[in-house]
This record gives sequence, C-alpha cells and structure tokens, in this order.
Amino acid sequence: MSTIALTWNAINPALLPGTPVYARFRLTRTHLTDNGGTTKDERAEGGAADGEVEDYAILPPVASPDAYSVAEDGSLKITASPRGVLANDNDPASKPLTAAENQGNGA
Repeated sequence: MSTIALTWNAINPALLPGTPVYARFRLTRTHLTDNGGTTKDERAEGGAADGEVEDYAILPPVASPDAYSVAEDGSLKITASPRGVLANDNDPASKPLTAAENQGNGA
C-alpha cells in the first residue's frame, strides 16, 4: 500500500463566511473517462469496481467583530496578550490564527 498526498489551494472559504465548504474525493484504480460530448463530467457519477468516495468538510475560521473607542486626539493600544483582537475568534480545525496590522487611517 502506498501513500499519496493531495494538495489543493483553490478553495476559498471566505466566499461564504461561517459556512463549511465540502470537498469530495473519488479514489479508484479504474481509468475513468469523460466522453466530452456533454456539459457534465461522467467521472463524477456511477460506480467503479474498486472505488471509494471520501467527503470532507472544510470549516473556515470564525471571526467575531471587535469594537474599540478612543477619545479624539487620543491613542488606542490593543494588547497582544493573551490573544488581542483574536480573543473572540476561533478555528474549528484548531489551527493557530494570526492577525496582521493594517496601516490605514481607520476611515
């Protein structure tokens, strides 16, 4: 038995925030063909004698809004401890979240 790693970077869960995206993989040793004469891919349907289908939910991180206020001409400091602006955000896959500073004027 061998192991094959699949990597696909084309999934963009940001299109539907908070909604899981599903990926379906069909594994088989059978050569599946698409007849090319239709708008659908026949490889996506039907059976394969030695095939298996795996479905995976890809759960995007959930970001909750943050609100801060500061007096006019004042300065705002958000501490990085323990998680700063990420304190109320989470990733269902338990991957670490990071935040990037935006150097805009906030307008």
